[in-house]
Amino acid sequence: MLASVQILSGLVISALLILALLIFMKKQTRQTNLKKSFVFTLFCLLICTSGLISQILLSKPLNISPIYFDYFVYIGTCFLPVAFLIMSLKFTKPASGVNTKKLALSLSIIPILCLIGLWTNDFHHLFYIKYSIFLSEGVYGPLFYITSLYTYSLFGIALIYLAIYSIKNIKYYFWQSLFIFIGALVPIIVNLLGVVGIFNLSIYITPMCFSITILCFALSIFKFGFLKITPIALKKIVNRISDSYIVINSDLNIIDFNEPFLKTFKLSADEIMGKSLFEIKRFSKNVPTGVKKKVEHAIQKTKSDDSTIIIDEFFESLDKYFHIEINRITEGNNFLGTLLLFKDVTQHKHDLQTIKNNQEILIERERLATLGQMIGGIAHNLKTPIMSISGAAEGILDLVNEYRESIGDPEVTIEDHKDIANDMEEWIKKIQTHLAYMSDVITTVKGKHKITANKPMHFVSSDGFDIYVGKNNIQNDELTFKTGNGNDWWFHAKQMPGSHVLLKTDGKEVPDRTFEEAASLAAYYSKGREQEKVEVDYVLKKEVKKPAGAKPGFVVYYTNYSMVADTDISKIKQL
Repeated sequence: MLASVQILSGLVISALLILALLIFMKKQTRQTNLKKSFVFTLFCLLICTSGLISQILLSKPLNISPIYFDYFVYIGTCFLPVAFLIMSLKFTKPASGVNTKKLALSLSIIPILCLIGLWTNDFHHLFYIKYSIFLSEGVYGPLFYITSLYTYSLFGIALIYLAIYSIKNIKYYFWQSLFIFIGALVPIIVNLLGVVGIFNLSIYITPMCFSITILCFALSIFKFGFLKITPIALKKIVNRISDSYIVINSDLNIIDFNEPFLKTFKLSADEIMGKSLFEIKRFSKNVPTGVKKKVEHAIQKTKSDDSTIIIDEFFESLDKYFHIEINRITEGNNFLGTLLLFKDVTQHKHDLQTIKNNQEILIERERLATLGQMIGGIAHNLKTPIMSISGAAEGILDLVNEYRESIGDPEVTIEDHKDIANDMEEWIKKIQTHLAYMSDVITTVKGKHKITANKPMHFVSSDGFDIYVGKNNIQNDELTFKTGNGNDWWFHAKQMPGSHVLLKTDGKEVPDRTFEEAASLAAYYSKGREQEKVEVDYVLKKEVKKPAGAKPGFVVYYTNYSMVADTDISKIKQL
C-alpha cells in the first residue's frame, strides 16, 4: 500500500510539473514552430502520466482491467518520439528546408497502426500476449516489439542530432542541447532496462522519471533561453554578413554576435553574451546618447515592420563612422529577434568629403567674374560629357551599321528591328542628359543668368506639410540656415550633387507619406533624377552644420537616416 502511495505521489508530481510548464508555454505571446513542437512533446508526456494515474486510482474501484488504461497511455507513448524528433529538427536544423508537417504525418503512420493493433489486442494478442504492470513479467507480441523498436529509433535519431549540434555549436548552444538531451535520455534508459529485464521495474517508473525530464527542460528554457531564439539567426547571418553584427531579443539582450563586433568595440564574449545591449559599460560608453535612442526606437519598430532601418552615425570615442542596418528575424510570421549590422564606413566618409570639397571648388569656379577664370574652372567639367557623347555616337554608329546590314536579311525579324531602335533610343537619351549639363555650363559662362537668392520651389505634401526645394547653392544656403528651424527635416540625395530640401514641421508629427514625398523631391532634384530610385539622406535640420569659411550650400552632417525614394513627383502639389 505504501509503495502504491509513493508511486502515485511520484506520478502526480510529474503530471503537475508537466502541466505547469504547459500553462507557461501557452501563455507565451510568440508561438514559434519550435515552441509548438515543444508543447506537443509536453502534451504527450501529460497523456502518459495522467493515464497511469487514472489506472492506479480507478482500475480496482471500477473493476476495469489495467490494460485498458494502457490503451490511453499509449496515445502519448506512440506520438512522443515523433514530437521529440520534430522538436530536435526545429532546433538543430531550422534552415534545412524540410517540411516538418509532412514529415510528422509520415512518421505518425506506424504509431497509428500500432495503436489500432493495441486497441484490437483482445482479438489477436499481437501486442500483448500477457499484460503485466511489471515490464519484465509481461509477454509481448510482435507489434509490441515493432512499436518499441520504432520508438527507440526515433528517440535515438533525435538524441544524435542534439549531441552533434551541441558539439558543433559548443560556444552558443551547448547547455540548451545538453539539458534537453539528458532530460530525454533518463526515462528512455530506465524504460529500456525494464523491458530487457535487467531490473524488475513497473510501468510507472518511466513516467515518474518525467520529473527529471521536466526539470532539465525547465533549466534549458529558463536558465539558458532554449526557446527564445533558434539558430535561424545564425544561418541567415552567415549567408548575409561581412561586417560586425549582433543579434538581440525583444528585451535588448544579446544572444549572438561575431568576432569583428568584439574587436571593433573592444569587448569580450563573456562580457556581452546574454547581457542587455546598453547596460554593457564599455559598449554604452562608445555609443552617443542620440544613437542609443534611435537604435532602441528602430528595434521596437522591427517587431512589426519588415523593412530595413538604416542609421548612419559618427562614434566620436572610436573616431569612426558606422552604417548601421537593423532587420527583424522571423520564422514564418513569428518575431524572433533583431539583427544589427555595423559597417565601418570611415574611409568611405573621408573619401566622400574630399569629393564634396572638390565639387564645391568647381561650383565656385563657375561663379568667377571673368570668362577666362570660368573657362579655367570648368574646362575639365566639359571633358567628361564630351567624351561620353563621343562614345554614345560610336554606339549609335555601330547600331546604324548593324541596321544597314540587316536590310533584306530574311532572318532579321520585326522584333530585331525594334531591339535596334530601342538601343538607339537609349543612347540618344544619354546624349541628351550630357547635352543638358553642357548647356547649363555654357549658359553660365555666357552670363545669360545670374545665380541669385530668389524664392525656392514650394510644394505641399499630401498631408498638408510645406516642403521647400533650393534651385542653386545660394538658395540651398538660405533655405537650410535661415528658413529652416531646428526641428524641421532636411533631405539630400546621398553621395551626389542635388538640391537641399526642407520639410517644415511646425512642431507636428510628420506622417510616413510626407517623409516619402520629401525624399522623392530630393531624389528628383539631384543628379540621379533619371534613375527610377535614389537613396536619400534625411536628418533633423539642427544636425546640419556649415563649416567656418565654407562656400554657400556646403554643409556637413554626421548623423542621419536613409531611405530609397522614387523620383516620380507628379503627384506632389507645387505652389
